[in-house]
Amino acid sequence: MATCSLPGRAPARMRMRRRVDALIIIFLAVVSTLIAWRFDLAEQFVSFVEAHEDMELDEGILLVWFALMGGIVFAVRRAREYRQAVRAHEQATRHASFLAAHDPLTGLANRRSFDERLQHEIARARREGRPLALFVIDIDHFKSINDLHGHDTGDALLREVADRLASSVRDVDLAARLGGDEFVLIQVGAEQPLGAMALAGRLEALLAETYALGGTHLVSSGSIGVTLSAPDTVQTPADLLKQADIALYRSKAEGRGTYRFYAKEMDEALLARRELEAELRLAHAEAAFELYYQPQHRISDRKLVGYEALIRWHHPRRGIVTPGEFIQLAEDTGLIVPMTHWIIRQACQEALTWREELTVAVNISASHLRGDDLVETVHDALEASGLAPSRLELELTETVLVERAEQARVVLERLHALGVRLALDDFGTGYSSLSNLWRLPFDRIKIDRSFIAHMRSNQKADQIVQIVVELGAMLGCEVLAEGVETEAQLDRLADHRCDMVQGFLFGRPTPAHELRGALGSRVPQGPA
Repeated sequence: MATCSLPGRAPARMRMRRRVDALIIIFLAVVSTLIAWRFDLAEQFVSFVEAHEDMELDEGILLVWFALMGGIVFAVRRAREYRQAVRAHEQATRHASFLAAHDPLTGLANRRSFDERLQHEIARARREGRPLALFVIDIDHFKSINDLHGHDTGDALLREVADRLASSVRDVDLAARLGGDEFVLIQVGAEQPLGAMALAGRLEALLAETYALGGTHLVSSGSIGVTLSAPDTVQTPADLLKQADIALYRSKAEGRGTYRFYAKEMDEALLARRELEAELRLAHAEAAFELYYQPQHRISDRKLVGYEALIRWHHPRRGIVTPGEFIQLAEDTGLIVPMTHWIIRQACQEALTWREELTVAVNISASHLRGDDLVETVHDALEASGLAPSRLELELTETVLVERAEQARVVLERLHALGVRLALDDFGTGYSSLSNLWRLPFDRIKIDRSFIAHMRSNQKADQIVQIVVELGAMLGCEVLAEGVETEAQLDRLADHRCDMVQGFLFGRPTPAHELRGALGSRVPQGPA
């Protein structure tokens, strides 16, 4: 870090040095005078000068005397400055050496130190026939934390995570930061796999503890991938890192906030995922998707009121692929955003061919709230198709709202200002909060199918459905029950005065060109 001197500081320092030099000269003069007096040098000097008066030695000797004193002072000063320069150089060298081997933000070892240490420990593990454990750790939802709380808070979180990791390992182990929110640990000399399991358990609990960062309190967690070296196999640092990364991916895929050990079969699963990812990207580029529509009916008269748009993938070998098999992959790869933009545009165009009172619903994920283009996309889709904004409904889950509460509020208010309807999807299965209902402009609440399925056999599920329906009535929100498959479920929902239903009882998702009654006046009024 660059520094600068305050005005007037340098002259003050020079004046101080001159005073010190003067004091040194006075001190030397006094000392030399005492020495001369002690050994009668002064009388001998006077006698010598009087004996050689014609040579005028007194002035010359006096000049030599003061020159000698000045030389001594200069030599002392130079020696002091030299010692200071040597100390500064040694300190700078130590600092440069530290920076070359450590991460400047967290103080942990950096990638260079980690690579060198891992190479050394792999060779040592082979010699000793004892495996080492390699941990790869990612902070869950770190990008969301950075976006929501700012980079200063993100950096503070990284430092706190580094401190917790450093406190959890022994002196013989190594904790390092490779970059971003990626950390690694090398555990050596422990009895494996028990040592790695014990450390992974401690790390899991430690990283899940609340973080107090200034005035901000965060609840986060870490996903951990662990692998053990094979002393009888030739392995490189890249081999172990790849294995730990595969285990880390499994940890994230199974819910995050936990740890997983690498197993060989994970390679096959990862290979299959990468193949599916490549096919998904190709499908997006070639527009190999189609929208299917599931009907939504009003309970009181069983009249069709709209459809929910559901994407399907026409796979060349597997046939029709449902969203449950590829939506999470689309989320992970970032394809979900352009895919949803296409769904919105396509749904608006196809809904325009239906009767004017029919609505179309489209699901929105958390990824759409990271940018500012969702409102613009919806506006452009409505403009291009000519569809009335009130006929488009956007569905969001409670998880989306928890992850990006403030950002979601701003986006939803802008969408509502366009005239678009908003629905809270899968109510009761995520982080249910009444604040989402009164703070955000929702028009509809959708009860998750899990409650409907157990409504007849589980009293608590039935009571929850009743409470949600009453809550919707008090808040002025329509309530739609998903997953209705039997007349008994429909009758029970009618008893609870639920507004609308959706499920196989009224029809399965079908492509647009097969919709019966969606065009003209041939709209089915009862179960399909």
